[in-house]
Amino acid sequence: TFFPSAWLRPYVGGGVATHVVNADGRLIDGTFVERATDVIAVGIAGNTGAELRVVSHIALDAQARYDFLSLARFGSLRIGASYYFDTSRPRLP
Repeated sequence: TFFPSAWLRPYVGGGVATHVVNADGRLIDGTFVERATDVIAVGIAGNTGAELRVVSHIALDAQARYDFLSLARFGSLRIGASYYFDTSRPRLP
């Protein structure tokens, strides 16, 4: 992070994504439907968000993510909170 002590830290990321589907159920066990829906898809994902440091040990987080897979394409919005057990940082030489 460029600003480790900043109260607001935006970020952007991306990488490889996988989506694993293993359909199961009494009505489809052993049928072609079960075999057709048991798949693993690979693609890419991108995200952007921001972390808001509320106090020294607590931060709120909001993130938007989009997965672009061979099987499916979908976006998601996520919010969360983090608790930092140790906020001390090692000194750089």
